[in-house]
Amino acid sequence: AVTTLADELNAKKREYDAAVGAMHEVIKAQPRNGGARFAAGMMLVEAGKLDAAAAEIEAMKKAVPQDLRSRYLEALVLFRRNEPAKAKEALAPVLKAAPDHTPSLVLDGAIDYLLGQFGTAENALRRALARQPQNAYARSLLAGTYLRLGQPDKAEEYYQKAIGIVRKALEIDETLGEAHASMALLVQDRDWDLAGAEREYQRALELSPHY
Repeated sequence: AVTTLADELNAKKREYDAAVGAMHEVIKAQPRNGGARFAAGMMLVEAGKLDAAAAEIEAMKKAVPQDLRSRYLEALVLFRRNEPAKAKEALAPVLKAAPDHTPSLVLDGAIDYLLGQFGTAENALRRALARQPQNAYARSLLAGTYLRLGQPDKAEEYYQKAIGIVRKALEIDETLGEAHASMALLVQDRDWDLAGAEREYQRALELSPHY
């Protein structure tokens, strides 16, 4: 049988719903299980259910107030809602406690990029890539950062590497929403191909609604 995009999306939705349901069963039995609460919140963000994720975060803060993963999730939700200043504030205690946490460094760089604070974005993204060189999203953001800092040669170097990583990822799995989002950023910034960028963004949204 031929598998369509709708089939793929429905299958992913069923997987997410089942996984979130399983985490809620764990939480019901162990209300202070921070790992299960974080996993449930992250899956809701990935599914684009930001209101439900926000409610999950508030419940996590009350149940395990010392667990800073709730603040990371809060920052991620605020970033997805295009509230970068609030996201920056929410993320600050996470980076203070764990300054080398790679996902937080990438998110911090993305927030600064959105705020137009390209100097601090460069620092966060370089630190993230030192720990996770194959992170195409961070690499594409850093390329855009260098372009806006007036360093086109450095930008091109990072663009080329990011494009290679994204193409390889999509050859392995064409349904990776993050890879399509990274490609959209690359073709928009590097090639000024707005139509191509829009296609990639739409594909990313189909596969991962949180974009």
